[in-house]
Amino acid sequence: MKLIIHIALICLCFNSCALQKNKIGMIEKFDLIATENGTKHSEKYLDDWFIVISPSNNGYQSEYAPAKDFYMIMKIFYPNGFIKERGKMLGRVKFGIWEYFDENGILTEAVDEDQKFGKIKPYDVVAIMEKEKIINREEGTSVTKWNKKYNITGEFYASVIGSIIITFEPASKEIITGNEVAPLWKITYFTSSQLCACEIDGETGFFKKEWGTRRLRR
Repeated sequence: MKLIIHIALICLCFNSCALQKNKIGMIEKFDLIATENGTKHSEKYLDDWFIVISPSNNGYQSEYAPAKDFYMIMKIFYPNGFIKERGKMLGRVKFGIWEYFDENGILTEAVDEDQKFGKIKPYDVVAIMEKEKIINREEGTSVTKWNKKYNITGEFYASVIGSIIITFEPASKEIITGNEVAPLWKITYFTSSQLCACEIDGETGFFKKEWGTRRLRR
């Protein structure tokens, strides 16, 4: 009986150590090898994702999804190399679950960024952008990059997003009237000669745009 108990305790200890090892193994760290000990910029492809690793005091990694998805995953690291935060972005807008970690890479907070949106979600915005011919994910083209075709890998998003500014304003109340103001998506893009300011009502999806430098009114 004592032998059985002893064996059970050994097994329990072994399983506990294995779990701890797996937990530690899941902690993400900055890729020093790819950046030659944090001295060089690194780019690579992984299953049509375009991965860019940038060394700095706080290293960061940008993972660009294939053109059909059109978004990126941003990862920021502490100076000691452990992951600090990570999550999805469309332009300058966070969406999905964003995770935040302490300096040992342990998860401390998970924030659902989708709670701030109205009926129009990031994937709806991408669909509207395509309908309005701002981007064409199948062909790898964008109105901002005339006569230029990109691979429909993550390279497409990485290449065109520098000319397209996407922001979001949550629903609010007007200070004077107290009336509800719908959430608002804003898309600003640059062609070879003009600037276009677009707005998407975050509840109805109503789209409007204006060419020039004057900002649209709400």
